[in-house]
Amino acid sequence: MNFAYHKAIASARAVDVALQNRIRCWAVVRPAGETSLVSLAYMDDGAVQAQVIWQGEDRQGAIELVADHLNEGAGAGRELVTALVNMYHSSAPQAGFLDRMVSAVSGAPH
Repeated sequence: MNFAYHKAIASARAVDVALQNRIRCWAVVRPAGETSLVSLAYMDDGAVQAQVIWQGEDRQGAIELVADHLNEGAGAGRELVTALVNMYHSSAPQAGFLDRMVSAVSGAPH
């Protein structure tokens, strides 16, 4: 059984409640061999907040399925994921976590 999948989706659902009235999405980031599930949310001041929801080892690629599932439920396609990542990069005061992204972001196609 893939416990990473269960922990990641439970953590993401807890955060989703707090962000449900915002434009939001989830991305998978793989810096230095570890996998991270990141929540991105558009804030009232026009900035994008990025928060690591889950981080660990994901040998089966289950976290990308979690991100796709969460993005599908939020109506967030790849275009929105890419746009929020780009906005995060442009508004980040210094090199941030997503600057070290080495793989494409995950997002359900719409």
